[in-house]
Amino acid sequence: MKPLNNTNLEDNKRVVKLDKNTAQPKYLADIPACLQHLINDIYDPIGDGNCGFHCMAQALGYGKDGWMRVRK
Repeated sequence: MKPLNNTNLEDNKRVVKLDKNTAQPKYLADIPACLQHLINDIYDPIGDGNCGFHCMAQALGYGKDGWMRVRK
């Protein structure tokens, strides 16, 4: 992904719709107020050593077992 050079961030944001059952609104307070309007959902993965892969799979819209695809 190329950096945004002199462009409006609002026009270039990418929104990923995540599962509302996994949203953790309590983490929204940890995000700076100036960026909160860009947040659509928050995903808190299980801590099984593959949590980074779980996050990427959710962001890419893969299913529950999509983390294995990301890991490859």
